[in-house]
Amino acid sequence: MEARLTQSLLGSGRVISRAGNLAALLAGAGCLLPGPAVSRWMFSLSLLCWIAGCWLAVRVAIDASLYRVFARGDSAAAGKALDGLLVRLRLRSSQRAQNLADRSPGDRCQGALRLWRCQIAAFTAQLAILVAAVIQRGWSI
Repeated sequence: MEARLTQSLLGSGRVISRAGNLAALLAGAGCLLPGPAVSRWMFSLSLLCWIAGCWLAVRVAIDASLYRVFARGDSAAAGKALDGLLVRLRLRSSQRAQNLADRSPGDRCQGALRLWRCQIAAFTAQLAILVAAVIQRGWSI
C-alpha cells in the first residue's frame, strides 16, 4: 500500500512540472520585454528556479516509474535488484550501494517523497519570484 501511495504522490510531479513550464514561459517573456532591470533580474531568478525544478522533475519521474514496479510486487526485493542494477550500470558506486543496502521500503519511500517535496519547493519559489517580478514591474510602470 505504501508503494502505491508513493507512486500516486510522485505522479503529481508531472502536473507540477507542467505548471513550472508555463511559469517559465511567462518569466522568459518578462526577461525579453523592456522594463526595469530589477524585475528582469527577478524573472531570470525565476528561470533559475525552473531549471532546478526540471532536474527534480526528471528525478521524480524516474522514481514514479520505479514505484509503479514496486507497487506490483515485493518492493524490498525490487529495491535490492534496483541497487544491484545501478552498480552494474555504474550509476551508483558499490560503496554507496553497500551503505544504502539496508534501506527498508519505507525508507525508500521517504527518500522518493523528499525529492517530490523539493520539486514542490522549487516550483513554489519559482512562482513566488515570478509573482514578485510581475508586481514589481507593475509598480514601476
